[in-house]
Order: sequence, then C-alpha cells, then structure tokens
Amino acid sequence: MASVDPENPEGETSAAEEWRRFGQTAGYLMSGGFQLVAAAAAGTFVGRWIDRKIGTEPILTVVLATLGLVGGVMLLWRSIQTLQRRQAPRG
Repeated sequence: MASVDPENPEGETSAAEEWRRFGQTAGYLMSGGFQLVAAAAAGTFVGRWIDRKIGTEPILTVVLATLGLVGGVMLLWRSIQTLQRRQAPRG
C-alpha cells in the first residue's frame, strides 16, 4: 500500500515533477524526430552513392530513401509507445 504524503493528500505532483516529465517527453520526441530524419537521409545518401556506382539513377535512391523513411517512422512510433507506457498511471 502506498503511503500518503501529509502535505499533499490529493496526490498532486509538484512543479519539479512536472518539469521532469516535460523534459522526459521533450527528449523522447526530439530523439524520435532526429531518428526519423537521420534514417531518411541515410537511405537517400546510400541510394545516391550506389546509383552513381552502378548507373541506375534514381531507382535505388527512391527505394532506399523510402525504406529509410519507413524505418524512421517505425522508430518514432516505438519511441512514442515507450513514452506512453512510462507515463501511464500505475494502479
């Protein structure tokens, strides 16, 4: 059984706790956005490099950029799900 803080019987969170949660949420969302952009950029650059080497421009650029974008969206989705699980009320 959880103990009740006598100064905070309603279980409200403090300003420090709210800022900590805000920082955690912002960190997850920023890292997810970075992963999305990085995955798409990596796919684009690798696709362009291979296309130039074998002379198939722009086929592999489009394919690998799309795969990078899909992978980045999946990473962002996973980050959001992790954040939601961490912030879900425990009871």
